Amino acid sequence: MPTLILYNGALTTQDPNFPHATALAIQDGRILAVGSDAAIRALARPHTRQINLETRRVLPGLTDAHIHFQDWAMLQQGVLLAETNSLTAAREQVRRAVRKAAPGQWIVGQGWNENAWPIPKRPTRADLDDLAPHHPVILWRTDLHTAWANSPALQAAGITPQTPDPDMGCIERDAAGQPTGILQELAINLVRQVIPRPTNAAVDQA
Repeated sequence: MPTLILYNGALTTQDPNFPHATALAIQDGRILAVGSDAAIRALARPHTRQINLETRRVLPGLTDAHIHFQDWAMLQQGVLLAETNSLTAAREQVRRAVRKAAPGQWIVGQGWNENAWPIPKRPTRADLDDLAPHHPVILWRTDLHTAWANSPALQAAGITPQTPDPDMGCIERDAAGQPTGILQELAINLVRQVIPRPTNAAVDQA
C-alpha cells in the first residue's frame, strides 16, 4: 500500500495509450501506480501521506552517468593517464606509447588531471613536443571537456596564432598569442576531425 500519494498534479507518462495523469502512488520510494486523482486516492490507507500538488508539474529524479560512452570506449584503447600522479608520470606514459607506435601514427589518450599533480599547472604542447616530435598527440582530460595536444597535432589541424576560437570552444594561448596546446570544449573538434576515423570493427571492439 502507498506510503505517499501526490495528487492534483501534472504528469506526462510517456505511454501513448495514457499520456497524461494527475496523481501518483509511491511506496518507500518506488512508484506503485499513476492515474487520476480519484483512482489513486482510493488506494490511500490511514498511514498514507497525501500531498496536493496544486497542478504543479511532476518530474522523475534522474541520475545520468554521462560518460560519452563511444568516445570513452575508444579512448580506452589509447594512453591511459587516470592513474598518473604527476606531469612526469604522464610524460612517461606518452614516451612508452611513442616507442610502440608506427611512424607518424596518432597517439591518443585520456584521463590526465592536473589538479591531482603536486604542481597543479596545465601542461602545454612543449611538454609533449620533445617526446613526440614526429607523432601527433592529443590527450583528453579526465572530464573530456579539455584536451592537450602537441605541435604536430596542432599543425595537422591547421591551428595557428591566427586561428579564431570556434563557437563554444577556446584555443588557449600564451602571452605572445601562440596556442599552448590546450583546447577546450568544441575547439577540440579542430583536431578530432583530422584524426583518421576508426573502422566499424575497431569501434565494435572498443
